[in-house]
Amino acid sequence: MLQGHNKPGAYSPSIKHLRAKLRGGLRRLRRQYRTNLRHRAGPNEIYCEWLRDNYYLVEREGGAVLRELRQGGDAHALQAALALCRASLCPQGSLAEPALFAQALARAKVTSAVSEALPLALRFALVNEAVASAAEKDKEQRVRQLRGAVTALRALPELDLPGILEETDPLEACLRRDPAGVYPRMEEGSRAALRHLLRRAARRAHQSDEGYAGAQMEICAGVPEGSAARHIGTGLMQQALHPGRGAALLWGETLLPVVFSVLAATLCHALILLPLLVL
Repeated sequence: MLQGHNKPGAYSPSIKHLRAKLRGGLRRLRRQYRTNLRHRAGPNEIYCEWLRDNYYLVEREGGAVLRELRQGGDAHALQAALALCRASLCPQGSLAEPALFAQALARAKVTSAVSEALPLALRFALVNEAVASAAEKDKEQRVRQLRGAVTALRALPELDLPGILEETDPLEACLRRDPAGVYPRMEEGSRAALRHLLRRAARRAHQSDEGYAGAQMEICAGVPEGSAARHIGTGLMQQALHPGRGAALLWGETLLPVVFSVLAATLCHALILLPLLVL
């Protein structure tokens, strides 16, 4: 297995640390929110108002990030992605302009694994910035932190992060050289699904994403023109199929009910009711 890759659900020490840090921050923010509800006129009314209006947004996003971290993943890639995201945050906690964010990724020359970890890392950085505001002593700074983080969380759907990552992801650049010329014409969702399948296959083969993709490209390039196997997605989809699961589903949904119906009718001496039991 590649160094840094963990099985789903198996956390590395760094991922455990991130989860514990975020859980603790969310607890502090929850206590601050409840205190604000009891004392409507707090010492920092602007911060209290921002927290009352946006607490459930931060809590929802924080819970989603914790669930994703529970699945494990590439700890080294996540740490590298977090470093990039923190560097992209402005001093007031907000996110840099999309163009500046894309330029930062291009300059960093991120690997495919880091690119895959960036969406989770960005949400973690913003939620962590919001919860850190509860422990900030400077009144103006804590308002800037919470306001910037909340504004960025609300603006994430407009960031077009998949489009930015496609432009900077080395795996995407490799896949666009598909010998069949099919991959560049695919929709964004289909390309993302294909990249996910390739990353999963690369981890099973104990290879880097880019190295595995390059090897598959060479195999596809050797296939005659016009063959479906010339498209890199054909082989990946065939690897993802599970005929055994299909047979088990057929048995479970169709044949097992018939077998149980026959047994029930025999035991109850009611073979005449067998057609009704089967239906």
